[in-house]
Amino acid sequence: MLLFAACLPAGQPLTPADWWDWRDLASPRINADGSAVVYVERWNRREDDRFCGNLWTVSTAGGAPRRITEGIWLDSLPVWSPDGGRIAFVSDRSGSPQIWTRRMDLGSDFQVTRLAMPPLSVTARYPWRINSAATSELASSCGSES
Repeated sequence: MLLFAACLPAGQPLTPADWWDWRDLASPRINADGSAVVYVERWNRREDDRFCGNLWTVSTAGGAPRRITEGIWLDSLPVWSPDGGRIAFVSDRSGSPQIWTRRMDLGSDFQVTRLAMPPLSVTARYPWRINSAATSELASSCGSES
């Protein structure tokens, strides 16, 4: 909020219309070798009164941030794989919140879970063993499978 308020001209009150332009950053995570950060940029979408978020990454040495997911969905709670080659995150892009992974070398996303009850977070020890057993183990720890 402080960052947004600093962008307003002095003496200008925050208006309801400013809400739709509001962007904030959340859930920063540094990879294991300390070379990059992944974070969520969140915003409100006026057209359908929806809260959205996409993942971005930036080098800890500096440089321009790079968007790694793009869409009118909510990607959140990113977690790096131990080798930094993937990011696991929760996304509602399939209609309900599920755990997804992104391969950083290919830029491809993979849906890991199909849970009836949405996961509350990404448990780092599960997403990196992507197979039916790991998905079932994760699903049973978060609720019943659909």
